[in-house]
This record gives sequence, structure tokens and C-alpha cells, in this order.
Amino acid sequence: MYEVLWVKGGVLAVLLCLSVEDVRKKTVGRLPLTALLIAGGVSVLFSGDDFLSRFLGILTGAAFLWLSFVTEEAIGFGDSAIILAIGAFFGIYVLLVSVTFAFFLAFFAGILLWVRKRRGKKDRIAFLPFLAAGYVMGGFVWSSIG
Repeated sequence: MYEVLWVKGGVLAVLLCLSVEDVRKKTVGRLPLTALLIAGGVSVLFSGDDFLSRFLGILTGAAFLWLSFVTEEAIGFGDSAIILAIGAFFGIYVLLVSVTFAFFLAFFAGILLWVRKRRGKKDRIAFLPFLAAGYVMGGFVWSSIG
């Protein structure tokens, strides 16, 4: 149990640090992102009964990476790599709940910024803070029902 809390807290700490960087610089550092991906890949090896869920999480993250490439980073590569890492660490169910919350939060923030005329329809906002909030909400919801 404590190992899971340690992993969840570690992933959250990395997400929060990367979120600050994403807001300030509109980019995510490759070194912490690579370390998170490697750690997620290693965690899959020790997943036990949860292997299928984690494998599906990795496939979903890979699909987001492909979408990043095809759409010329409408969703950034860093955001997609974080989605892949969350899927590797926690599986498809936590990933889907987290990404759903993240998209809803980003949508409402975008609408609020647009209504207040601080951003236009074509402006970009940092997605990683919403992904971090979605991860917290998704992990809470999934641990409550699953």
C-alpha cells in the first residue's frame, strides 16, 4: 500500500513541477519526462495481474503521441508522453478518468478565458496543469469506485 502511495505522490510531484514549467515556458523538459517514461516502463514489468490494464494504458498513450504527430502538436508531445506515463503506471481506467477530467477542466478554463477576452479561439493554453488536476481527480475517483 505504501509503495502505491509513494508512486502516486512521486508522479504527482513530477506532474506539478512539469506543469509549472509548461505554464512558464510552454515546453516540458526532456530529462524529467524521459525519466518518468522509463520509470513507467519499468513499473509495467512488475505489474502482476494489472499487466493488461497497463498495456492498454500504454497503447492509449501511444495513440495520443500519434495524434500529436499527425496534428502537428495540437496536443503537445510532452502532454502525450505524460498520458503514456500515467497509462503505464496506473492502467487504462485511471488514465481514461484522468484524461476525461483534464479535457473538461481545460474546456471550461478555455471558455472562461474566451468570455473574459483574455484569449482568442486560436490561442493555446498549457494542458499539463489540467492533466495534473485530472490525474488527482481521476485517481481519487477510481480509488473510490475501483
